[in-house]
This record gives sequence, structure tokens and C-alpha cells, in this order.
Amino acid sequence: MLRFALAAIALLGACAAPQPSTPKIVTNVTDLRPGTGVVQAVMPQPVMASPSASSSEPMQRLEVKMSDGKVQYIDTKSAGIMKGDRVELSADGVMRKV
Repeated sequence: MLRFALAAIALLGACAAPQPSTPKIVTNVTDLRPGTGVVQAVMPQPVMASPSASSSEPMQRLEVKMSDGKVQYIDTKSAGIMKGDRVELSADGVMRKV
């Protein structure tokens, strides 16, 4: 019985360990795939707290469904892009409406 009591105390002690209060932020950067697509959504770019992140223009995050069916997320300062716009992404990182 004593062994069971000690095991129960150890098990309960492990459950009471404090959990971290702040989630980890993971940045996933992928290569730009050139081609054409349609903007599915326009949203504000998530803001990362950083001393070097000082920008006077707000950034937008575009969800673009490419003609091959894959989705890309593009961060841009361009304010003229709207949901439903057809865009072309070039290999050198330039985006334009088509």
C-alpha cells in the first residue's frame, strides 16, 4: 500500500507542473513559387514584437490560390490588392495584377 501511495504522489506531482504561459512563435519561410493566381483573402500581417520592426506602412498578408491549386501567403505593403484580384508572381519576387 505504501508503494501505491508514493507512486500516486509522484504522479500527481508531475501533473501539477506549471505550464508555460506564452506560446512559442514559429516562423515558417518558404520559397516563392512564380506563376498566376487569385487572391482568396487579404488580412493584416501578424505583428512580431521586435526592436528592429519599425515600419511606417502597414503590411498585408495575401492568401493567393495559384493556378496549380496550391496556396501561397504573400506579405506586401501594396494596398491596391483586393480579394478576387488575379495576380502574377515573378521569380524575382515582383507581384502585379493581371
